Amino acid sequence: TDPLDPRTGAPSGNAFTQFDADQVVSALIATEMNIDGPCGATQDILNPAPPTVCLPRVVHFADDFEGGTNGWTVSNTNPPTPYDWELTDAPLPFGRPGVAWFIDNSFLGDGVADESAVHSLTSPPIQIPPDAVAPRVAFTHFMESEAALDGGNLKVCIVGGNCQLVPRTAFHFNPYNGRLFTTARGSTNPLAGEVAWSGAGGRWGTSIAGLDGLVAPGDIVQFRFDFSKDHNFGVTGWYMDDF
Repeated sequence: TDPLDPRTGAPSGNAFTQFDADQVVSALIATEMNIDGPCGATQDILNPAPPTVCLPRVVHFADDFEGGTNGWTVSNTNPPTPYDWELTDAPLPFGRPGVAWFIDNSFLGDGVADESAVHSLTSPPIQIPPDAVAPRVAFTHFMESEAALDGGNLKVCIVGGNCQLVPRTAFHFNPYNGRLFTTARGSTNPLAGEVAWSGAGGRWGTSIAGLDGLVAPGDIVQFRFDFSKDHNFGVTGWYMDDF
């Protein structure tokens, strides 16, 4: 083909040949820009396969967010540019339909102000049934963040009591894929050193965690999704759906 000259709009007189096309393909492969994820990130954060669900199962609380906030609340630790999780029906990554919660991880500020902060999404109070056996929590999500510097994890809070991080060992499927850098490694992230989903690569996946040892039958609990970031830079953000 004879591409147009962008300066004039007229034919350039320089043919784009099959050889040129082959060189473009070779360059994309060499830089790994031909695969999923920003800049060709190669390590999938989540396994996109449907998890095996043990039966029988009783669902005590579910929300697909198609009907609004439904008691979910948002908060942040007041960085210079404060913002929160929000429901979005904009085109979701990889064509996922419907509505999901989203927290941004884009570049912020002037490159000087420290935008380090935690942005939290908290569920309404949910009672663990008095006769509950092997309670679990499941949700589908998608993460693209600055690897090891920005990321998110899950906390469970007993109403009127303490909040604790759901540990990696509690997950039956799609656990945290890494750990945020510590302050000793120069991170200003408020959750520095914690396990988290972090980085960019792969697609949506469902995480399932067991709550044994974290909650007791009859407890009233809230689940909190904490997305935390360091200084300024970022990628896309974190989406959460079908809790």
